[in-house]
Amino acid sequence: MAHLTSLTLSSCNITGSLPAVSVASPFLTFLDVSRNDLSGTLPSSLGRYIPNLQWLDISNNNLEGGLDSILSWNSSLTYLNMKNNKLGDMSSSMMLGNLIANFPLL
Repeated sequence: MAHLTSLTLSSCNITGSLPAVSVASPFLTFLDVSRNDLSGTLPSSLGRYIPNLQWLDISNNNLEGGLDSILSWNSSLTYLNMKNNKLGDMSSSMMLGNLIANFPLL
């Protein structure tokens, strides 16, 4: 998987947490793990393993936590969908620099 650029695992009935090393690829720019049963928080080290990630969809899971770990990745992320997780009740869409983010307000 060293030269993997796109990974779609949407609606695959994946359960548990998302370990950073499982999607490690310096070439990965697109990651969709939406509509699964992922739980826990996103690893703060994920940005280190996928530094060129531009598009991330983690919507419709059971993830907890906030934006701080994702925004601290200092990556080239331009799209982020975090809707329908255990992050809050109100949905919002906002733009942070080049980042278009869809997420529940905490």
